[in-house]
Amino acid sequence: MLYFKVSGLYLFRSEEAWPFALLLNMFISWIGAAALYFCPESPRWLLLNQFKSSRHSDELQPLIIDDAIIKEPSRKALSKLRGTVDVDVELNEMLRERAKLEDSSDGGNVSILDLIKLKNPVWKWPLIISIVLISNQQLCGINAIMYYTTELFVQAGLDDNTISIATVGIGTVTTMMSIVTILNVDRLGRRFFLLASYSLMTCATILLTISLTSSGAAWSYLSILFVYLFIFGFSPGPGAMTFVVIPELWTQGPRPAAMAFAGQFNWWSNFTVGLAFPFMLEGLGGYSFLVFTLFLFLTVVFVYFIVPETKNKTFTEIVTSFQQNRFTSSKKIDYIEIGNR
Repeated sequence: MLYFKVSGLYLFRSEEAWPFALLLNMFISWIGAAALYFCPESPRWLLLNQFKSSRHSDELQPLIIDDAIIKEPSRKALSKLRGTVDVDVELNEMLRERAKLEDSSDGGNVSILDLIKLKNPVWKWPLIISIVLISNQQLCGINAIMYYTTELFVQAGLDDNTISIATVGIGTVTTMMSIVTILNVDRLGRRFFLLASYSLMTCATILLTISLTSSGAAWSYLSILFVYLFIFGFSPGPGAMTFVVIPELWTQGPRPAAMAFAGQFNWWSNFTVGLAFPFMLEGLGGYSFLVFTLFLFLTVVFVYFIVPETKNKTFTEIVTSFQQNRFTSSKKIDYIEIGNR
């Protein structure tokens, strides 16, 4: 993102140069594809899918680390991923999940229809949380800023040169906060980033509304600061934690269906914001971001009362946390899938 904003400002600013900017996407895709060669296969997928014993077998494979397991690609991939050969505990956890899948009637194959019907009652709150978090990643207004940054700054009264430089600053803030998030996600936890980010973004949209509806050169430049504040909040929380928390809410069986189903809400929310914001900007002017303020505030409340901390927790522990939460507890749980991420 930062690279293309900078190159668009200095290298490909003319209309004739834009086709070359688009051509760069091909080379970047090639680099990404080449990098995949050095990435290990998912250890969990290898263990749960490539080396399943028959569900019709009378004896379950022992849940211990033996020579056969050591030779499996899953162990090699996990050791490469963790940078250590001491992966016995984590591999044992995956083996328990594997045994559970083998013992289930469907072999762990869950369809989107199974998910919607809540075939397993404990999927209820993970599904609700997945839909809310991934929808509000877009309904928070991030792409109203990303898609219409220029129009936004024009309304703030900034000149073309200032707008170009300010746009590059958005990519810079995004890159910096991504690095900060990577370094601190396992230390501070998922809930911290979600709560802090959505709270900061709520304040940023209020301040941005004030700056866009106030006159004076100072308010025009403050609008840049408030946009940066919004991006500063978005990157670690909705930008990163959404796709960390949601997979951690699910075991291997329903996870693919859950991610596919939730992804539809993400794209439709993206489509809605991208389509509606120009009309909002035309009709509401500087007050447009108050609509996003409402979604942001409601998300803060939802995360505070509903979303559990998923860092280093098993699926069973997460389900237990729902039962201990007076807002999400239910009197009946039919069965629980045992497993970890």
